[in-house]
Amino acid sequence: MTPKRGPNPETPVTGQIRAILDMMRVAHFKHWSGPFSEKGVPDLIGVIPGQQTDGQPMTRTIAREMAMELENAKKMTDVQALVVLAAEVIRLRAEGRPLFCEVKVPGKDASEDQEKFLARMRTAGAVTFVAHSAREAVAELAKAGFQEAKRIEGQFEDRTPDE
Repeated sequence: MTPKRGPNPETPVTGQIRAILDMMRVAHFKHWSGPFSEKGVPDLIGVIPGQQTDGQPMTRTIAREMAMELENAKKMTDVQALVVLAAEVIRLRAEGRPLFCEVKVPGKDASEDQEKFLARMRTAGAVTFVAHSAREAVAELAKAGFQEAKRIEGQFEDRTPDE
């Protein structure tokens, strides 16, 4: 008979990270690995919502210049620019960035297979990282440009899994 394993020490950290992802409305799921799983697939897989604005006010001139650049046009009316930018906003909101997060307890590192998988996904354009805490996950998402993560970065306390 196979001896029973104890509780997974990553479970509380995973729960904390998932709670933060839920709060930031990042669609995600917990990947459960097993004997038939590909090696190295990380614990959390999700999609960061489409591009966010940097919060800077946009003037009519800047909007028109952006629209002209998108359409490769030399001239454009405000109405034409509005139509082009509206289509672009819809397109950007529909596009998200894949997210792969390997969860580890403090002091532990990702395995070689996990590092290889994350590197492969990163090369393909995904946001990938190893997180030892919810704070670290938020910092990585902020570093990747996710505005919601930048907004909440530093606004919560890490708790050890025992708290």
